[in-house]
Amino acid sequence: GSEWLVARRELVLRGKVDDGPDGALAERPIALAGGEPRALDAAGGFQLSIDLVEGRQDVALRAVDATGQSSNWTRVVVLDSTAPQVLVSSPAEARGTDRARLEGRVVDATAATARLVRDGVAQPLALDADGRFAVDLPLGVGLNEFVVEAQDALGNAGSANWRVERLRDALKVSALVPESGRALSARDATVKVSASTTRRPSKVEVQRGGAALQVSAELRADGFDVALPLAFG
Repeated sequence: GSEWLVARRELVLRGKVDDGPDGALAERPIALAGGEPRALDAAGGFQLSIDLVEGRQDVALRAVDATGQSSNWTRVVVLDSTAPQVLVSSPAEARGTDRARLEGRVVDATAATARLVRDGVAQPLALDADGRFAVDLPLGVGLNEFVVEAQDALGNAGSANWRVERLRDALKVSALVPESGRALSARDATVKVSASTTRRPSKVEVQRGGAALQVSAELRADGFDVALPLAFG
């Protein structure tokens, strides 16, 4: 093809100029664009060392014979010696939803591919023509960690981590038995309360008048039972 991809800053060109059996090559017919003329050896061969700059550039050679006739050779050379830069634009803020959208961009001098890694499992991540990506991700409760890995055409690799926390939904008590406001006998020192909840509770704390009560609760998958000490009034 007309484009070369290279990973080293020094580009060495070797070749030969042939002016035909009746040609008469000039003494120094090879020149780099913007550089000094270089001489050929007795067989018309040459070897040139060029210091490239990062990114895309044109490399040009020109051969001139004794009559001033010339021939040109050009090639687009892309030096890519650095890893792709992975930029994540989505905020890493805690949220209460079960999904999140991950957006960002992969920046590199050459074409790159990307993948998304979660818990050691990788999946391809599509990039548009500008290297941008966007994907909706399911979130588990707690901290979710993702890694965006990118690799360019020359094997240089880069990555970025993205961590987002999914907050637990508030535990809701949907029913209490007996219901609030019920009058009890003066002989009752305690009352057993059964509660239904939206998920299994991990702990039950009870306060009366702003002071914590020492209670023992029996936890269930859908609620809890607890015996509450009573006071007159």
